[in-house]
Amino acid sequence: MTNPTPLSPEREQEIRDSIPTVYGPPWTVHPDMDDDVWRVRYATDHPLAGLVCEVPDYGAHLAEFIATARAAVPELLAEIERLRGQRKYLLTQLAKRDAETGRGDRALTEFLTAHPGEDVETPAAVEETCGKCRQPFDPADTRFDGRARYHETPYCRGCVDRCHDNEIADHRCVICA
Repeated sequence: MTNPTPLSPEREQEIRDSIPTVYGPPWTVHPDMDDDVWRVRYATDHPLAGLVCEVPDYGAHLAEFIATARAAVPELLAEIERLRGQRKYLLTQLAKRDAETGRGDRALTEFLTAHPGEDVETPAAVEETCGKCRQPFDPADTRFDGRARYHETPYCRGCVDRCHDNEIADHRCVICA
């Protein structure tokens, strides 16, 4: 199965609605050699009740699939929910990190938001800021001590200009480090 289409919220809801609520797991498979069929049953106290389906004798693997799907589908839907929650958390953390440092993790953000139709809120565009003074970059302010980004660094031109790098051994700043 290559290039599957994303699971739409409508299709996911259809799957959730199709899960029988009354006949909970476990479902079991019972061979009947007299009739040459496999019977899938749900747990019940009545000996004649609980039949889900009958599968021909050559379909034992299909009967096993039907029996395990009753428990597996809700588990898979819960895992989808958990992973969407983790993805939403990661997007929130990326947005916070971008706001603090001014560095964008665009590739990772694009990867995490690449599934259209999902109900994950993507973070609003975060204004990039200087890694030292935390002021927003102003691309129009290209003075030597202005607010434009200095080359490809995460710092503004003003902070780079104020760094007085010298030959003192203990000179430490975020720009020169």
